[in-house]
Amino acid sequence: MQPVVTPEEMAAVDAAAPEPVEVLIGRAGAATAREALRLLGGAYGRRVLVVAGKGNNGNDGRDAAARLARRGVRVAVVPAAGASEVGFGRHPYDLVIDAAYGTGFRGEYRAPSVCDVPVLAVDIPSGVDGLTGAVSGAPAPAVRTVTFGAHKPGLLLAPGRDLAGEVVVADIGLDVSRARAGALVVGPGLGQAGGTAERVRRLVAAATDLAVLVDGDGLTALGQEAADVLAGRSIPAVLTPHDGEFARLAGAAPEADRLAAARGLAARTGAIVLLKGPTTVVAHPDGRARLALEGDQRLATAGTGDVLSGCIGALLARGLDPFDAAAAGAWLHGTAGRHGPVEGLVASDVVEALPRAFEILRAT
Repeated sequence: MQPVVTPEEMAAVDAAAPEPVEVLIGRAGAATAREALRLLGGAYGRRVLVVAGKGNNGNDGRDAAARLARRGVRVAVVPAAGASEVGFGRHPYDLVIDAAYGTGFRGEYRAPSVCDVPVLAVDIPSGVDGLTGAVSGAPAPAVRTVTFGAHKPGLLLAPGRDLAGEVVVADIGLDVSRARAGALVVGPGLGQAGGTAERVRRLVAAATDLAVLVDGDGLTALGQEAADVLAGRSIPAVLTPHDGEFARLAGAAPEADRLAAARGLAARTGAIVLLKGPTTVVAHPDGRARLALEGDQRLATAGTGDVLSGCIGALLARGLDPFDAAAAGAWLHGTAGRHGPVEGLVASDVVEALPRAFEILRAT
């Protein structure tokens, strides 16, 4: 998996960096210069135009320009404010570096008419919204974008994705591995292809300080190693097995006393166990348990369990205690199911009925 951070999150990452901003600019400039040389195929006799704004995106471009000049590239730097007036007829550039505006830009940007000159964008093509991928003005399509630390949503969402070209993520020493997500849900629809189980176990074992829910194929991946994988967590994981998945975790299907079965698995794994059934049992490792009575057999159709995982995952991301999140998610899921079509449910029916379940919850 590759991290994706919003512009707001990236600003927080930048602010938390232990290095001075000048150091980060130098690293970004070096990464930009490297990608420029790769596109140019060398330095000798090459001409590069750098469009630089007033902020740090422009500083990255100016740093790259200085590095390229030291390598023998003939570099011109123009301010972003007047970039749309730059002509190319008398100045046959080999590459344009778009360092006008970054992910936080708000406004309208019109790029210079670059004709057939390839463009290297710094962090994101100028004029593309870093959060939504929306376009303002007339950005220049890039053949390559060098972005720093992590992908930005605007590089992955159309139409920004179509303007970014090949995206290269450059490591400039920013820590984007933590505090970017409120919860992790793993397993639904994952499949069991070769190597999947080991990757799931490594992912869950590494997320010791993050709220985690494991469902579906993720439970199969944990199997009877679940206790070892979940050891040392600061936040209890949530496991949401049906009877078959319970058997893969515990070695045998739950017996008639489903309350004791869920409590026993919770105690062995140190996790919150939500045992699905006509009456859903939510058990805590300390022996506490709650019963959710709202659902019925219509919620046994394919995909509805994935909706349950999403409900609980959303509550975990909002900061709810895992035991409370599992119980509340089961109630919301069951209540939504009761307000779906009488003749039968599919997963999307449950999703559409969730707002009604929240209305009922607020009214109680």
